[in-house]
Formats: sequence, C-alpha cells, structure tokens
Amino acid sequence: MNKREIIKLVLDGKKPPYVPWSFKFTKEPYEMLQHHFGVDDLDEAVGNHILQLGSNIGFFDDLGNDQFQDVFKVIWDRSIDKDVNTFKSFVDNSPLHCASQIINNSLNN
Repeated sequence: MNKREIIKLVLDGKKPPYVPWSFKFTKEPYEMLQHHFGVDDLDEAVGNHILQLGSNIGFFDDLGNDQFQDVFKVIWDRSIDKDVNTFKSFVDNSPLHCASQIINNSLNN
C-alpha cells in the first residue's frame, strides 16, 4: 500500500497496517536535517504521510523587522525566537471597540 491508501484507510475508520506519521521540526533541527539528508524537502526524506499546505508558521503576513500578523490581526514578534511567537499587540476593529473609541474621542473634545 502507498501512503495515500494508508491515510484513506484511517479516514475511513479502518485499521491501517501501521500508524502513519508526519514529523515537523523547528527551524534549527529542520536545517540540520536538511544538511544531514542533503535535501530541501524533508517531508520526502522522513517519509511523511500528511501533505503540508501553507507555511510552517501558519498563515501570517510578514510586516518586516521580524513582525508578523495573523488572521485575527494579532501582531507577533519573532526577533527573540524564530520558532516561538511573542505577543506584541493587536488591532481591534470590532464594532464595539470602534464605537467606544468614537465615544471616548467625543468626550475628550
């Protein structure tokens, strides 16, 4: 059986002949393993069964200077560690927040 057939068995609720795997690595071990295996694509080298879509770090917009914004508008700082996000700030565009800003501005004027 190929890897696709193994995953299909699992998704169909059937017992596969072995447990499929999908290894993911943080930045330093990833680069070390790429060098060790002499490849760019580690998924193939380690025989992963699950196709990865998107980025290793999720769906983020690069704001520059190691700052990234996620789909919830939270800004993360990666200058300390390239694999672990540090919360920096968020943009709150919710109607309640916008209304409170308008009220606060009108009270201060």
